Amino acid sequence: MWCRTQNNAEAGHGEGAGGERGVALILVLWVLALLTVLMLGFTGTSHTELLLARNNYQSAQAAAVADAGVSLALVGILDTANGEQWPADGRTRTLPFGDATMDIQVQDEAGKVDLNNAPPDLMAGVFQSLGLGDAGGIAAAIVDWRNRRQPAQQNATGAQASNDAAQEYGAFLSVDELRLVPGVSRAIYDRVRPYVTVYAPIGRIDPLTAPPEVLRGLPGVDPKQLAAFLAARDQLGPVPGALPPLSGVTRFLAHSGLHAATIRSTGTVTGGTRFVREAVVVVNGQNDQPYKFMTWRQGLDEKGP
Repeated sequence: MWCRTQNNAEAGHGEGAGGERGVALILVLWVLALLTVLMLGFTGTSHTELLLARNNYQSAQAAAVADAGVSLALVGILDTANGEQWPADGRTRTLPFGDATMDIQVQDEAGKVDLNNAPPDLMAGVFQSLGLGDAGGIAAAIVDWRNRRQPAQQNATGAQASNDAAQEYGAFLSVDELRLVPGVSRAIYDRVRPYVTVYAPIGRIDPLTAPPEVLRGLPGVDPKQLAAFLAARDQLGPVPGALPPLSGVTRFLAHSGLHAATIRSTGTVTGGTRFVREAVVVVNGQNDQPYKFMTWRQGLDEKGP
């Protein structure tokens, strides 16, 4: 009797120990599973952070290359000795920069349509050549906007006072203000922005540096003459007096030399990361301050994703 009871007790004790071992094993498996999940999450987060760091590094590299391209372009347009000055006709120069490349364009602002001074028929012609439906209406709206500038009035103390009867409109200080003109949608603005300026005060077009889209919009231009002119300019460059004449449009044209230019520099690094820098620079021709930046911003990468 005593032996049977003892055996039963030992058997019960063995079953309890086995159950405890089973529970412990399950807990260990749960802990291992939790550690595995945490490790996978940590690995994924680390991988993502590494990718972000690499992308930021490559973007910074591309931006540095693009900025270096702007500096190189400045040297090119300021170097007027021995005919080494870069032509400001919008052509692309592709140059190596270590393991990266830079694509640089210099576009003379005098080759664009000045929003503050261009005659309405010139604006309408260029807008029509760009494919805008209501080219005349857009040109009229721009003229109306710039003409509705209300002069500042002086009060008795000599301080400037605003006109409460009408909103005060100023002349265009930047091309971006074109978006404020009634009827100019985002699509219209994006289409005309590369071909308009506020830095060509004479209001005429320099045919030596103007984009073909602008020259095609000259009211009354002869298409055959223009084709011959553009072909000669592509071959010879913007050389004064060496290109075929453009008759019938001389009232819209004037060559005044480089005063202001848009520099567009695209830096591309290993891996394909790109960065576009756009800057408008005014060339003063002064020894103490040969140039002055008017705008400096990141440009839209037309070849980007």
